[in-house]
Amino acid sequence: ECPVHGPLLPLDESLGWDRASKAFTSILVPSQVTIKMSSIKNAGKGVFAKELIPKDTRIGPYKGEAFKKEDVKDDTDTSYFWEIKKNGCEAYYIDGKNEEHGNWMRFVNCARTETEQNLISFQYHGDIYYRTIKHITPGTELLVWYGEEYAKALGL
Repeated sequence: ECPVHGPLLPLDESLGWDRASKAFTSILVPSQVTIKMSSIKNAGKGVFAKELIPKDTRIGPYKGEAFKKEDVKDDTDTSYFWEIKKNGCEAYYIDGKNEEHGNWMRFVNCARTETEQNLISFQYHGDIYYRTIKHITPGTELLVWYGEEYAKALGL
């Protein structure tokens, strides 16, 4: 339980899997969401709510391959990377690009503006999670804000 935000409700993946997402990915997707083309121009696929996802729902953890900082080259595609910190310093990265190692969270896109976001990311015990910051209604795309600099790099 977070001392600042209180308890979080987990997104219950035991409720089954979304069959419609199979048209877009081989990754299992919880029944509460679906994968389809993003509402954001040139973003590719996105994650959309199929039912109401309440505020303060915990989503995750983000899955992928771990990479040490020294193993990441200048030409490495970092578009699916999350930086994991330990004692305030970069410890390693989690790369969700490879669908064999990643999970459905790799399809959550960056919001175009901070006000458009409905998720925030946080690190807990070396894993990355999302927390819903508002109720997400059916048909709404799940979006996280990575910051102004990242949005500019994406051309948003």
